Amino acid sequence: MAQYLQDILSQATAIRNELGFYRSAENQKILTALADLNKKRVVFLGMGSSNFCAYGASIILNQAGINCRTESASQVLHYELASIGDDDLVVLTSQSGESAEIVALVSCLPESIDVLGICNFPDSTLGKRAKYLLSMNVKPEEAVSTRTYLASLILTQLLAVTLVSSDTDVFFAHLDQALTSLAALLQEQSQIVESLQAFVEPGQTVAVIGRGYGLGTARAGALFIREAAKFPALDFESAEFRHGPFEMVDSRLCALILAPEGPGYTLQIALARDIIERGGKVILVASTQVDIAKKNCLLIKTGPLYEALSGLVQIVPIHLLAYVLAQQSGFEPGVFRWSSKVTSRE
Repeated sequence: MAQYLQDILSQATAIRNELGFYRSAENQKILTALADLNKKRVVFLGMGSSNFCAYGASIILNQAGINCRTESASQVLHYELASIGDDDLVVLTSQSGESAEIVALVSCLPESIDVLGICNFPDSTLGKRAKYLLSMNVKPEEAVSTRTYLASLILTQLLAVTLVSSDTDVFFAHLDQALTSLAALLQEQSQIVESLQAFVEPGQTVAVIGRGYGLGTARAGALFIREAAKFPALDFESAEFRHGPFEMVDSRLCALILAPEGPGYTLQIALARDIIERGGKVILVASTQVDIAKKNCLLIKTGPLYEALSGLVQIVPIHLLAYVLAQQSGFEPGVFRWSSKVTSRE
């Protein structure tokens, strides 16, 4: 079995094994201290999936009236560093803690700025600079990010929930449900792979489309496909897709649409129907059975999910799609050609 596929299948067990660690008294002490800072704004910075993992946390904070910004670390480092001030809580996420932009950024931020690091290596450059540290505490992947991405998503949302309310019990209950759904979906990976192999035609354009909490999953998912399969997958915010990119729709398009239950659910289903009606194919990742034409639609059901944590489960069909696309293109899934696990230069 390919290492990439092994990493995918290990995710539910790896994260469930760390729930006690994430709920530990030490982590709770850190989170309480951060809540007591009463910062005017929270700024999430990272690169790639370490940026996209914070989209959900940003929604939680902004919905609660807490000013929040999620941005590429490189953009802030080179163009917007003056926008960061002492009133900000700066959250830097990096699996290695050694990404080039993160290393450069921590050297530029004055000690007066409170930095929370989310990483997998406490002794890294980020780990040593951070005033507060939340460790992912999972085994690093040999291939592209899987369980470290899930850990990042969980910890950014745990932070957001704590800043909004000190009661995290409901969050962990939803997390437990999501991990149960994740484990169940992973049990179906062979069938899902077979269905994707039969459904996705070689040479089709692949677009991953999401909104709200699903937007981070769409961004990260398309990145994983580009990285793991060397395939030029596109990613779109669902409403933006109708503003021009909808002209792409025909038999050459295969759209993976994320439809978790929530305010955007009916809009996602409507978009799926419109793409199918115009000859495109749709991989629809939804919680339950959907009344939609079976022709040109592959439905992957995840089971009921708390929308904010839906990305923990809905990323799996995207990981498996990357596996299939890599096979179609003759690549070993998840194995680097030109890059490495740690991006050490810009």
